[in-house]
Amino acid sequence: MEHTSNAPGAVPLVIAPGTWGHKKFLLRNMHASLSDSDLLYVVGEEEQLLGRIMARLNLSAQAVTMLIHRL
Repeated sequence: MEHTSNAPGAVPLVIAPGTWGHKKFLLRNMHASLSDSDLLYVVGEEEQLLGRIMARLNLSAQAVTMLIHRL
C-alpha cells in the first residue's frame, strides 16, 4: 500500500489517544459494512487501518482520512 503522508495535499491519519473508541462507534453507525476487524486500531499501524477502511468503503485515502478527522 502506498503511504499517503507523502502525497501532495494529503492529510496524515492521526488518532489522538483515547478517541478511537468513539470514532469507531460513529463510523460503524455511518457505515454498517465496516466490521470490528476493519476498525481494529493498533498504535503505529494507522496505514493498515486506513487501507482496510479504504478497501471496505471503496474510498480514497484522503476521503477516509478526512472522514475520520471530522468525527
